[in-house]
Formats: sequence, structure tokens, C-alpha cells
Amino acid sequence: MNLYKDIVICCSSQNKNEKEEIYESIIKLGGSYSRDLKKSVTHLIASSSESEKYKVAIEKEIPILTSDWMKECIKNKENINPYDEMKKHLFPPFKNFYFYINNSLKGYIYF
Repeated sequence: MNLYKDIVICCSSQNKNEKEEIYESIIKLGGSYSRDLKKSVTHLIASSSESEKYKVAIEKEIPILTSDWMKECIKNKENINPYDEMKKHLFPPFKNFYFYINNSLKGYIYF
């Protein structure tokens, strides 16, 4: 049974080589790739949260993952359920963001 047959990947904010690697990986696994964020796309692989595709994926509730998810699926393709592995590789919403907090907010912010 091919667990990847219903997976359609789209990329956002990767360079050409990274996109090519992701394309080749999903095809090897039996999934599909779309250059555009169409209705058929089931997962977005993102490198940044600042792209238009990222914003649309958030609105459409499409899972947004890091490229590490694809690498892990390739590495363990026979012994891994891609849907279970997704939870470990969700794209952090504030990745590459920096926040400055001044002293007036001290005591209001908890980590």
C-alpha cells in the first residue's frame, strides 16, 4: 500500500535545488508535486512564513511542514507513516522572527 499516493506537495521559499530535491523525493515515494498552491495540494513545505503561499495555506488549513519531514520520509520510507511523522515537522509559526521586548512588558510575558 502506498501511503504517499494521496499526498500532493507544494513548496514555498526554497531555492531551485531544494525544490528539485523535494520534487524528486515525493515522486520517488509515490506522491505528487504542484508548483502552484492549488486545491489539490495537501501539504506545503515552507522555509519562511513570509510568502503568499504560506498565508494561503494558513487560511485553507493546509499542513505546513519543514523540509526535514520529506528527508525523514525518504530515509525511512518503508518503516514510517508520513502522517504520524508530520507532527514532528510542523513549521514553527515564528521561525526566523526576532522579537524585542522592553522592560515595560516585564511581568506580562511568560515563557
